[in-house]
Amino acid sequence: MSICPAITVIKLGSFSSYPVNIHKRIVTIIRVELMGLVVLPLLAIVMSQGYGLS
Repeated sequence: MSICPAITVIKLGSFSSYPVNIHKRIVTIIRVELMGLVVLPLLAIVMSQGYGLS
């Protein structure tokens, strides 16, 4: 996932010179990645406790 923002940064140079729509897209991608980093460990904890099994 981080490949897309990294390639955009390399192509366009300075982060402040991006068009607004690209800037919002990069920020959205990074936020989704961070949310995944929070959710995945929580799901691992739930699975290790056996929730969902009858």
